[in-house]
Amino acid sequence: MALRLAIGISIEYSLTMQNQEYSYGARLFPLLENQIVVIIRNITERKQAEAVLRTAHAELEQRVEQRTAELTRANDRLKAEIAERKQAEAALQESEARLRALIDNLPFEFWAMDSDLRYVMQNAVSLKNYGGVVGKRIYELGIPAEVTAAWVEQDLQALHGRILREEYERGVEGERKAYENLVAPVIVGDTAVGIVGVAIEVTERKRAEEALRQAHARLEQRVEKRTAELARANASLKAEIAEQKWAEAGRRSPMTPVPSCSTSKALPASFAARAMPNEVWPR
Repeated sequence: MALRLAIGISIEYSLTMQNQEYSYGARLFPLLENQIVVIIRNITERKQAEAVLRTAHAELEQRVEQRTAELTRANDRLKAEIAERKQAEAALQESEARLRALIDNLPFEFWAMDSDLRYVMQNAVSLKNYGGVVGKRIYELGIPAEVTAAWVEQDLQALHGRILREEYERGVEGERKAYENLVAPVIVGDTAVGIVGVAIEVTERKRAEEALRQAHARLEQRVEKRTAELARANASLKAEIAEQKWAEAGRRSPMTPVPSCSTSKALPASFAARAMPNEVWPR
């Protein structure tokens, strides 16, 4: 004990007075042999502050844990959203690649414009026929003014919701070729955000249609000619049959000569009775 008092000791304790707890701190110092000095302080407020601090610290720890859990859940959701977005982007890229492959391998011209009538897409056939037009407007293509005006008018009508179809011809590499053109709007919701167009070469189809029309005309002429031949043959056959009937009638009932005028008197009675009133005989 003497050794411990040589350096002094500190103790804390509590007392309950009038139903209220008070905290005290006592420090003991050696003074003389077998004598000590005791210093006692009321540390109730400090203890209350420490208790409040501990409670606040515990609450803070709890809030930190709660916030950490919330952040963890939010981070998990964000990771899931990022993963879904990456999957969606990959699917979109794959879809765009398929669409690009389809468009580039179309055997006819394809192009697309935005709402400002600026080209945003074209396929290989369009690129071959017109060169690169992406990023340009029609008046920048160097085509005749009347063609530019007609195309702009069509595109504006399509941008207002109409679907336009037409057939036309143009020279390509020194040869006259026929095309079928279609321009349609690209609708998102209720708004046209652009237009797309295709130009399909139909030269062979037009030639086949023309050959079919000519063949049909020749067939019609042959049918008319054959119909006339059959009509003449039929008339000749009818005449021959009528002559045979006259001859047979004459052999069965010879006519009695009469001096005069009336054919009905010259005919035998039996033959006249067999003749129909409406029957027409050839002359």
